[in-house]
Amino acid sequence: MGLRNLGRVAGSILVVVGCQSHAGLPAKEAGEPNQAPTAGASSTANEPAAASSSAPVEAAPPASAVPSATAAAPAATVPPVASAPAPQPAPPADATAKGDTILLPGNVVFESGKAVLLPTPGNQEVLAQLKRYLEKNPNVTVMRIEGHTDNKGAQDSNLKLSGERALAIKQGLVALGVAAERLLAVGYGSKKPVADNETDTGRAQNRRTEFKIAVLFGKPYRGINPLAGGTEFK
Repeated sequence: MGLRNLGRVAGSILVVVGCQSHAGLPAKEAGEPNQAPTAGASSTANEPAAASSSAPVEAAPPASAVPSATAAAPAATVPPVASAPAPQPAPPADATAKGDTILLPGNVVFESGKAVLLPTPGNQEVLAQLKRYLEKNPNVTVMRIEGHTDNKGAQDSNLKLSGERALAIKQGLVALGVAAERLLAVGYGSKKPVADNETDTGRAQNRRTEFKIAVLFGKPYRGINPLAGGTEFK
């Protein structure tokens, strides 16, 4: 065989070998994309797809339906506690009458040896009690205010002191609005003791003022002279 024929045979052999090498490659599947796999995708053709790609995804509830975790519970309403009412003061005591004598819960107090009423709540209350009594008993036309002393000292001085003390009470009642014609100030000195003047206790009891019904319904009470043996002071 010549050199030219030997070259043709060698070229034929090369062509046949090249065709066989291409025929041994597997054919590309239909529909396979002619692009490189994207980042994160599996490079193994036989690896199963992720389960989450086929499972249904539930929709999240609307934001308004989710209760706030920080919302504070409403404060309980506590009803106000009613305070106990303040105790009411006791009503003032009233004067009462027994026979012709008007009885009082308290006593009138003077400065020692003088016809001056002490500015005490007790004295003010006694005057108020007498005023209320006369207001409630208009049938008592005249009330006699009697002043009495113990037997210490001169009789004239005692009479004067007792009468002036009775007059001081009358003036105090007039200042409260009692009509002057309904009041009679009478002094007795030491003529009508109620206790023994030989003891301090007895003398203290004799230094007193008393209140009597002098005129009732416009007439002397029990027919007795309104002065009842005393001396009027005006």
